[in-house]
Amino acid sequence: MERLVDGKRAVLQFYAKYDTYVTAALKFGIAFFALFYICEKMGYPTQLAQLPLLVVMAAFCSFLPSGALLLAAAVYLEGQFYGCSLESAIAGGVLLTIFLLIYVTFIPRRAYVVIWTALCISLGLPLVVPVVCALLLGPGACAGILLGTLLYYMTLRLGVPMGGPVGLGEELLNRILTLFQTAFLQEELILMLVALCAVFFVVYLLRRLPVKYSWNLALAAGIAVYCLLMLMGAAMSLTQISLMLVPDLLLAAAVGLTVQFFCFRLDYERVHTLQFEDDDYYYYVKAVPKLDRPEGGGEEQEQEDEEFYLD
Repeated sequence: MERLVDGKRAVLQFYAKYDTYVTAALKFGIAFFALFYICEKMGYPTQLAQLPLLVVMAAFCSFLPSGALLLAAAVYLEGQFYGCSLESAIAGGVLLTIFLLIYVTFIPRRAYVVIWTALCISLGLPLVVPVVCALLLGPGACAGILLGTLLYYMTLRLGVPMGGPVGLGEELLNRILTLFQTAFLQEELILMLVALCAVFFVVYLLRRLPVKYSWNLALAAGIAVYCLLMLMGAAMSLTQISLMLVPDLLLAAAVGLTVQFFCFRLDYERVHTLQFEDDDYYYYVKAVPKLDRPEGGGEEQEQEDEEFYLD
């Protein structure tokens, strides 16, 4: 365990020293993977899919605010819709514009939540996003999860051609209306929205409880709720149990424990209770020390802690 703690300190010190470069490199990697995956997943030929242009776009996204990646992803999706069919391009353009307006109005700092939700669902690993967001972020992140889920299933439907070429007229309008209907009336979409939101709020509410091992309890409860909802969905024929369910659960547990290790490691065996007062109130405080002790702490640090709490 001490080696893990030392490794954690080394990682945090490295990031603190080179945070600008590390952040830019991570944003570049995420942007390149997202744009490349859009082109490869949908597979329609377009000039935007050329590798040099992908690198340039990812480089721009690495130095711009997070919303730039969402805008670039929308441009690439629209290019793929246009490669699919005219009706897909029109319907996709309208829906992407609505999504961008919702993002700018309500969740302007949750672009990566939206992108990662859509990508993880596409990869068959949707549980990771609500678990991590509930452990680290506030309730506003749930809106990003909802938007990312809608974005994925909309893309999944609009990226399928409906038939041969069609000219301007009533037939085109009918196809567009059909796309709008089928894009949001997918049973699997409804199940995924319910499951991811339920996991998010279960994990978020439980990890805030003033009880021992609240983060472990929240993580276990979130995984259990997700399994239960997926099994209920399969029983109701809303979805099929995928072979990716087990890797999804294991990865979510591993990522959740990793996040806890870096952000929330408490020593519940050394809980202290404080009591003091002022002119108006009595105060009762429970203090839980962190497990990551400063270097050179040892017994002397514990003695100082005891003297502090006794005072």
